[in-house]
Amino acid sequence: MYVDEQPLIFFHFHGLKQIDRWAYDPGLDVYQTNATTVIRRSVYSPYIRTLAETARHLPPSIRDTALRGNIRYPAGSKPRRRLGLVRGILERRYIVVLSGCAL
Repeated sequence: MYVDEQPLIFFHFHGLKQIDRWAYDPGLDVYQTNATTVIRRSVYSPYIRTLAETARHLPPSIRDTALRGNIRYPAGSKPRRRLGLVRGILERRYIVVLSGCAL
């Protein structure tokens, strides 16, 4: 991946949170932007894949809480939470990772 014709050597994943087994919030809405498909597949996907592989070597108590965060809508019934998750995916605020590949 290149940025201004220079190879990308660092990316700060500040704010990345796992909100479901297969969904992540990159926390980019604070910058009023969403990750492009190229960023999702070339930057986030390999990073999330590496996190998942590394997590397999951690004790369950750490593994289960490492990236967990609260979804940024009020706690409510399960259908309401699922609706918020679907809305975030449709608005491209969340990254969906299936079989190690970000969609």
